Amino acid sequence: MKLKDAQRIQTYEETMKWPTAQAVGAIGVAMVEAHMLDNKIVPCRPALDIGFDLAAAFGPTLKRVQVKATRSEKRTRNDSTTFNIMRSKAGFMRGGRYVHIPAQAYADNEIDAFVFVHVDRGHFYVMPASEIDLNRHKIALAPDSKWTDAWWVLKTPE
Repeated sequence: MKLKDAQRIQTYEETMKWPTAQAVGAIGVAMVEAHMLDNKIVPCRPALDIGFDLAAAFGPTLKRVQVKATRSEKRTRNDSTTFNIMRSKAGFMRGGRYVHIPAQAYADNEIDAFVFVHVDRGHFYVMPASEIDLNRHKIALAPDSKWTDAWWVLKTPE
C-alpha cells in the first residue's frame, strides 16, 4: 500500500469517526424541524439552496430560518457555547487546486430568525435576526439566555 493510500484511509476513518461540519449542520436542521413540530410550527425545507435552511409557518406567519449547529465542547466561564454566524461556502477545484471561498456575512433582509443548536447537549437558542450583529463572526450563548427555547420568536409576526 502506498503512503497516499494509507493517508486516504486514515482520513476516511477520521471522517467517519467525527462528522464533518456539513453532517453536523444536517443533524442540527433535523433536530430543529422536530422541535418546531413539537411547538406546533410547520417546518418547510426548500428544495433548492435559496439562502436559508428552513421556513417556519405558524398561522399566517412565515419566517426564513437559518440553523447554526455545533458539537464543540469549548466552554467559557459562564458555560456558554460559541456559534459561527457567518455564511459558510465550500470551495471548488480549479486546475487541480482547491480554491477556498471565504465566509460571508448574511444580509439584513435574508434571514428572519436564527436557531442555534448544540447537537450533543440538545440546547436550542431561537433569536430574531434583528437582535444579532450579522457582521460578527461568532456569538456566545449561555444556557440561561433569554433566547433558550424561545420558539415564540418563530410564532410572532414582525
